[in-house]
Amino acid sequence: MLYVLLERRSSVAPAEGASIAIYPHGGRILHQLGALTEVKKHSITPDRWCARLPSGKSFVNNGVFRVLEKKNMPISRPQASSRWRRSEAHWRLSFRYDKAIKADWKCLVVTTGPIPELGDKDLTVVHNKDYSHMYTVTPTHGFFFVFFRLKSTWTYPQRLRYTAQDAADLAEEIANDPVSDTVVFGEVWKQRIRAAVVNLEEGVLEHWYHGRITLAGDSVHKDERLARMKHIKQFSGDVTNVQAWHGPLAKFLSTWLIPVLPDRAFGDQLGRIIRGAPKLDFVDASDFPSGRMSWKDEATKSSKGECKAQASVSTAASLLRQRGFSWLSAAATLLVVLYAASFYPVIAQA
Repeated sequence: MLYVLLERRSSVAPAEGASIAIYPHGGRILHQLGALTEVKKHSITPDRWCARLPSGKSFVNNGVFRVLEKKNMPISRPQASSRWRRSEAHWRLSFRYDKAIKADWKCLVVTTGPIPELGDKDLTVVHNKDYSHMYTVTPTHGFFFVFFRLKSTWTYPQRLRYTAQDAADLAEEIANDPVSDTVVFGEVWKQRIRAAVVNLEEGVLEHWYHGRITLAGDSVHKDERLARMKHIKQFSGDVTNVQAWHGPLAKFLSTWLIPVLPDRAFGDQLGRIIRGAPKLDFVDASDFPSGRMSWKDEATKSSKGECKAQASVSTAASLLRQRGFSWLSAAATLLVVLYAASFYPVIAQA
């Protein structure tokens, strides 16, 4: 069967964009395709997740990535930069929008060379009011993202395009923001290789093809389980809101509650999302490692029992939200419960 792939650029991998984070479920599919070994040669595994206050003071130093590694769920971040795609095809080929594509945030994306003062493996978040910094630095590149909450939601077909001057103006506004104990963002900006501003447009579409034409690429993530996709989208949005202190409760969660949680609380939360991901059903994956937290589609009776308490937490979150709790109220309640429950063996061993 003949397939025709359409690419509007002269190169499929131009020097644009940001880093690619390969989570374990993506790694499993790369393994099925026989490409994982080669990709890992050009990747690094993150070490720590660090969080800082607007002053630059560190208040969280979390080993979540090490927890995932113990679960045989390592995360890789290729050092080669990828394209930052704006999926035009998303809107041109999908005809049943129902205003599903929306943007509540814009992002200043900056790529630099290595900056030794900022390390070479950690993922760092710098909190602020209605915006936040996130960056990781590798031995060859630095990847910086600054998320700004938009004053109003942009809904398709509204589009807002930004210029190089827009990027420079935003960088000037936050030039004095500390991103570590010794470095401010202005120093990062001076070392930029490239930079751009984009609206972060997201949505879960039920219709993503037209006749024999289908969407593909790094802006399109196809999953037949719409409920899972909506959950991941909500989870991602919640994380961004907490990092950008969007409301008093979000600030409370990030500065008072999250710092006292054990490292495995975050590993378990990510693990529950990761383990439920699909794989290719026509390629063998039996030799891909599975550790203390098994894949949902390969779970044994005993491993299902180990995850029972974690599933109960997810169910409780859904019930709280159904009863009118906001996502932040539900998160605050459940994080307290999770902190207490983390001392019980059934969760600690999951």
